[in-house]
Amino acid sequence: MKSRIEKLEENITALKKQLLELGPIHPGSLSKQIRKKNGEPYGEYWHLSYTFAGKGRTVYVPTPQLQHYNVRLKNFQRFRLLSDKIIELSIELSKLSLEAD
Repeated sequence: MKSRIEKLEENITALKKQLLELGPIHPGSLSKQIRKKNGEPYGEYWHLSYTFAGKGRTVYVPTPQLQHYNVRLKNFQRFRLLSDKIIELSIELSKLSLEAD
């Protein structure tokens, strides 16, 4: 039977492989904005808002590019989940390794 340390190492390796398979990523979120003229709505457009390196940014996204960004945003969310899980398991592995020594 495998030790808990070996299982954690295997899980971390599996998660790292999933990270490599993600594809392109982009942080942020999309929101639909409504144009108004004289208080009356007349058109819609999309904004991508994100923060990187401590700076917030907002980018206009044309409708034909929505799918492009949706894929990358979804991949980024998956990246964050996988990264958090790797960190969680690494912390547990570190504690077990210290106890074993």
